[in-house]
Amino acid sequence: MLGNFFKRGALLTSLIVLPWVNASATTVIDVNVHNWEWTMDIQSITGERDTAIATGNATIRFDSNGLFDFGTVEAPTTVPPGPPLTIDTEIISMDLRGSSPILGGEFSVRTNNLFNSVGQITDLQNVGGTLIGNSFFDVFVEIELFDENMSIFSPESDPIPLSMLLTPENGPPANDVLWIPFFMWQTVTVNTPELVDMFNVPWDTVLDVHTTIPGMAWDIPEPSAFMLFAIGVLASLRSRKRLNRA
Repeated sequence: MLGNFFKRGALLTSLIVLPWVNASATTVIDVNVHNWEWTMDIQSITGERDTAIATGNATIRFDSNGLFDFGTVEAPTTVPPGPPLTIDTEIISMDLRGSSPILGGEFSVRTNNLFNSVGQITDLQNVGGTLIGNSFFDVFVEIELFDENMSIFSPESDPIPLSMLLTPENGPPANDVLWIPFFMWQTVTVNTPELVDMFNVPWDTVLDVHTTIPGMAWDIPEPSAFMLFAIGVLASLRSRKRLNRA
């Protein structure tokens, strides 16, 4: 009795923390992240260096390309054992704010709408209940400098790289693929992309970026969304029963 109670409680918890699944395309899911924190090591064209911290919200899209279903009730986020998977990802929105002497005071960091900040989770495998794989993003940003009344950008040829390696030592449990720890995303410091102004003149160089999520605060679906999804599932089951009877 107690074992069944705890199993049901665990399943309910899993369902509550799942982001809302688009029923028309169940392999695509958006995750909204609150209090995302970027710590950027930057260097101005005059050689001055500063660590700029910006916090805010972001939305990240996951697409498994039909390889597995993010929304199955039996295992809502499980990566099945088998061949390595590739999941396309994209930062579809980001709005972070902070301050830095190098950047001229208060600033905001947003995704640059001219280019897509896409990435992938590659070689993703369930190895004995632990996820292993590689993850990266090429992030194009627009940084608005409020005191300077101007913006600087990541040009098309120079995105900010974020990468992460999942190993058996640091990989998350396989049934939590959507909870891959974003706080481990970090740039490859060999690449030092430049930020330029509207005239394509270099302004600063990004030496390193480290991202964290204080408190791991994720959006959870509204009860009404779950209700609509449940109604759709029930309607589908009823129509199948009618067809089988006919």
